[in-house]
Amino acid sequence: MRILFLTFFIFSSGLFALTPFSLESLSSVNFKILNKNKALDEKVYIELSKKIEEKLHDAGIQTQSKSFANLLLKIQSIKLDKTTVYNVSLTLIEDVSIPRDEEVKAIAITFSKSDFFETTSPKEELLESIDFLVDDFLTQHKEEN
Repeated sequence: MRILFLTFFIFSSGLFALTPFSLESLSSVNFKILNKNKALDEKVYIELSKKIEEKLHDAGIQTQSKSFANLLLKIQSIKLDKTTVYNVSLTLIEDVSIPRDEEVKAIAITFSKSDFFETTSPKEELLESIDFLVDDFLTQHKEEN
């Protein structure tokens, strides 16, 4: 019984853990969509960029940063016989200072999440995946700030 309780406790505590990434005090980013393999047509690309920038603004995140803080949405696709496989990732890359004897300036990935899926209806599922990743990013930002 103890083993069962301990296993349940360890498993359930992991369900509510935050990611190892930090979005604390994030106030501005440079947002860019990397449309690899032209997975999105130009019209959808522009609409999606505006929609995501609007969501970022609503969360209090400016989309014109003077510092090196880049939020990248990368979309890659491979067409198979009757389906398409997508890898969609949202990554935040920032300048950071590492406290050592002398302060070290570096570039670090401070947030990263991806979604990998196969589909026969690419547009709907691709937009759903992007919404999921952006909403997850914004949820974590809200919880940490």
